[in-house]
Amino acid sequence: MEGPARICIWSLCFLLCLVYHKKRSSYRVAAEHTVLPPLTVILLVTGYFPDVAMFLIIVTIITSIITARSLKIGILRAGTTLVPILLIKILFANTSHVLSITINQHSVNAAFNPYQFQNWLLPLLIMTVAVPIVRLICDIVTFFFAQIPIRKAMHEYSLSHILAMALADLLAIVWIPEILEFANIGSDTATVLSVFMLALIAYSLLLMTVDTMSRLARSRSALKCIANVSDALPLPNQVPEETVVRRINRGLTRMRCFVSDANNLDKRGYSYRYSAPISTGSRQYYLAMERSIWNRPFTSTDETILLTCGEVLTESLRVNKEVTLLRTESETDALTGALTYRAFIGHLKSLQTENVHNLVAVVYFGVEHLRTVNGHYGRKIGNAVLRQWVCV
Repeated sequence: MEGPARICIWSLCFLLCLVYHKKRSSYRVAAEHTVLPPLTVILLVTGYFPDVAMFLIIVTIITSIITARSLKIGILRAGTTLVPILLIKILFANTSHVLSITINQHSVNAAFNPYQFQNWLLPLLIMTVAVPIVRLICDIVTFFFAQIPIRKAMHEYSLSHILAMALADLLAIVWIPEILEFANIGSDTATVLSVFMLALIAYSLLLMTVDTMSRLARSRSALKCIANVSDALPLPNQVPEETVVRRINRGLTRMRCFVSDANNLDKRGYSYRYSAPISTGSRQYYLAMERSIWNRPFTSTDETILLTCGEVLTESLRVNKEVTLLRTESETDALTGALTYRAFIGHLKSLQTENVHNLVAVVYFGVEHLRTVNGHYGRKIGNAVLRQWVCV
């Protein structure tokens, strides 16, 4: 019954609203936060839901497949995203005229009006709590069928982000009657839907802006961590991994980097990321990041930190090993292992530098009849005798 122009504008608004996606887990099959619940609510209370329900379902499936870049994963994710619509439809099934009743002269600044609370605020509160729970249950079922370890997958969620997004959805629509009354646009459902669509687009843009700024901040932190590690080069010979860990933690917030001997930590309520294995010959370990499920989720920038800093540490260990080997070869005699003349004089000076009161005694001794030993027993036995004398 609406004009073609208005239908085209609404369709474009629907698409713009559904463009926003916020990952709730690092697993590709997990559902994402969208503005579909607020959109469903306003379509139900204005009576347009039956006309556009199929359109929303199709668009959600298409956008999920595009963002997932996989038909199977996109359908699974779309199913998890669309399931809460059934719950929302039950909550608001008998309130198709709630806006026309609550928008009147008696409801201005009356947020706790009994009718408005029972038919508007209470369903919204139930929806705010129930929608994340329903999505988590659907994700668990999806993880089960996708053969993903459920406990490990649950650790990848950020509960603080889930609660923040649920609260943002609630605040975005809880004051709709008051806003519409303040705008004095009446209770015409088409006009109400148009105004709400504009507000929902602004809300989507705000969420995308916050998400983009958050990612930029995370990228900045990653660059800061890598710069801190670079500033510490060359790393010390003794426990260089501790220097790298301190430098990384200096640039991180609400996360912890540490050295782990295993890459399968499973501490309750925490999630982990690991670098490539770092070997020192006698020991193999990893750089690990730890975060609580109440903190922000891991992103690709965190993995970049571990990858880059792990490579820096591995290269530093290799260089230190080669430098130590070259120094040993240049300062010691290959046959006996004794210090060369220059290294010996340097060692004496270092002893005197440490304490000017050091008393250093130098003992000279000679090895006689070595030529006789070499001539009678051969040079191998002579070399062994020489090494034995040096050791004594």
